[in-house]
Amino acid sequence: MRWVTIVGDDSILPASPGTRETTPAPSAPPLNEAKSAVQERVEQLLATAEAYQDQCDRREFRIDFINTAGGASVVMMIGFNVWLVATTSRWSWAALGISFVLGWALIFGTTLRASRIKLRRNQRTLGEIVKLLRETEEIMSIQEMWSPFERAQIRIRLSRFDSGLERGGSMGTRGQ
Repeated sequence: MRWVTIVGDDSILPASPGTRETTPAPSAPPLNEAKSAVQERVEQLLATAEAYQDQCDRREFRIDFINTAGGASVVMMIGFNVWLVATTSRWSWAALGISFVLGWALIFGTTLRASRIKLRRNQRTLGEIVKLLRETEEIMSIQEMWSPFERAQIRIRLSRFDSGLERGGSMGTRGQ
């Protein structure tokens, strides 16, 4: 006999030769077998919104990292500069160190600004998509005769997004 593995609802793939065979467990029928064009479009918009949400989360993490790493490195360079001047008593080293710290801070500031601009763009796009879906969800559900379960699925997925979107908020960006 050979073991048979289930890879989804419909497909059955045989396992390696020489193993026992069993019958697959019956799969439940899909809840909504034929989706309308509107439901497919809603699914696409929700998937797009979720992708933008993930991008925003990653961008916020990057901004936090840049703030932390940039601040810590500037503080360490200033401390090293103070130590160098105190031990060598040469002010030329101080001027060189200060210019290096300012250049480093400029690099981090530019990178941080670019990340914040991209974050705001993604947030505006995400906000428009979620706003559109929230405004039209009730109308679409009536026209398409969605079941309460289908409406709940849409509402649950929409609840993942920050409520600051409805108010035009910044979705939790810090330090802008």
